Amino acid sequence: MMRTAAVLALALVGFGCSGSPTPPVRTPADAQFFTPASMHLSPAFTKVTDFDADGAPDGVEAVVELQDRFGDATKAAGRIVFQVYAYKPVNPDTRGIPIAGPFEGRVDSIQDQRNRWSRVNRAYIFQLAFPNAALDHDYVVDAMFESTDGKRLFDRMTIEGDHVKPGPTTGPSPIYTPITVPSTAPATAASATGSATGGSASGSIVTQESLRVPNASQPHEPPPRADQP
Repeated sequence: MMRTAAVLALALVGFGCSGSPTPPVRTPADAQFFTPASMHLSPAFTKVTDFDADGAPDGVEAVVELQDRFGDATKAAGRIVFQVYAYKPVNPDTRGIPIAGPFEGRVDSIQDQRNRWSRVNRAYIFQLAFPNAALDHDYVVDAMFESTDGKRLFDRMTIEGDHVKPGPTTGPSPIYTPITVPSTAPATAASATGSATGGSASGSIVTQESLRVPNASQPHEPPPRADQP
């Protein structure tokens, strides 16, 4: 019996060694290097978004970047609280009336970390849904990260709406100025023509017919080249 128990104990030890290794615990020395030192709402990716692809905006997609003391992206456990305000221009505090929130996003479990972390952005993504979200409105988003040990980080970002109004698909018809040739030339031109041809001024009238463009049906002889007699 004792021999059988010893064999079973060795088998269990071998199975434990062959399984997944236990993740190392971050020591205080590690924490001072790799715990978050700052938090930023990504200005490139935090914006009003259509979550369900139905053609209408549903709220703000907040992309939160945590950075260590070296400025590199890092992860952390805790919670992030968001508040969305209307934008108040020409004021030191740009937060207007509250629009939505507070929203609480948790990243203090393994499943939360898998659901929220984006490997492409190297950041956490949260969808803050609220009614009447509009692409042409300005919003202010406040974010507060609180780690499991009570440390807090803050950031604020203004989302500028699309205020460009689409122009007409077709513009006004272009205005063309027709070029016309006068039917009669001034009297001075007629006098000069009459003097040059030896006729009287009253009998020399330059008409539009005299200035017409040659008919394309009539043969047109181009001028000789320089190497031709």
